[in-house]
Amino acid sequence: MAVDCLLLLLDDRDTWRAVADATASRLVDLAEVRQLGPRKRIGDAIASALLLLDVDRVEELGFEAKEAIAELRKMKVERKEEEEGMPGDELLRREALAKEKRRQGNDRFVDGDVDKAIELYTQALDLCPLSRRTERLVLYSNRAQCRLARRDADAAASDATRALALARPANAHARSLWRRAQAYDMKGMARESLLDCLAFAGAWLDRRRRKRRPARGGGSVNPKLPYCVARMISKQMSVTGLFAAMAKTNGDKQLGGGGGDRMLRCDDDDDDGDDEDDPDDDGGSEEELSDDGLKICTSG
Repeated sequence: MAVDCLLLLLDDRDTWRAVADATASRLVDLAEVRQLGPRKRIGDAIASALLLLDVDRVEELGFEAKEAIAELRKMKVERKEEEEGMPGDELLRREALAKEKRRQGNDRFVDGDVDKAIELYTQALDLCPLSRRTERLVLYSNRAQCRLARRDADAAASDATRALALARPANAHARSLWRRAQAYDMKGMARESLLDCLAFAGAWLDRRRRKRRPARGGGSVNPKLPYCVARMISKQMSVTGLFAAMAKTNGDKQLGGGGGDRMLRCDDDDDDGDDEDDPDDDGGSEEELSDDGLKICTSG
């Protein structure tokens, strides 16, 4: 696993600076992963490796890496200690304030005030206790959608990754997979976008198959992907060269051919839900790929 190799390099004081400078701004997005495959407490291992050296050595890093490690220290050390010493009533008050900020952010997003929505989601994340993982997952995912609307691909991918790190199991939040796929597409990362698209598509189809009732003739109705998802997969397969022969033969027949390079916007005909996280939903169950997680969002 690539993360394991990076952790080995970060554990070596001779290579820590070079590796941290190159990877810290991305590794911090994974600092809250509890388990990734067979590897447990992977997020804690990443945090420990990045916080291995004292503050003076961190000051020698580049701006992005230095800011990322400072944010990680604040969350994993300072804020964690602060919240552990808080009474339960104060934690509940903060959680309630965070939910209210999220509701306001949802309203602002619907009204088209994306910058204000980002500000409100950020305030909610600062307030929401670290132990409320489901609520924080929704906040990061909502903010990722706002970043997409602002065409800020790097920030959108970061927020979506943080949301996926908070999911249980890791990467099991379909909306965040879809949002990160779009961010990767903006960045020209076709292979990574394709992987997230396929993960989302698998979840979508599996959920729809389990929800569909048998057809009148006794058979089952095969669910179909929303057009925008199928088009994104086709585009990324073409860019990466996967199944090139099949795409050349059947591409026009499957998707009608033509069209621009960017994926078209999903509209109400592409799904059976709204475009944003339910303002009144507290995140619900953390079960893998719940109903709420499978609703298609606006493609940005």
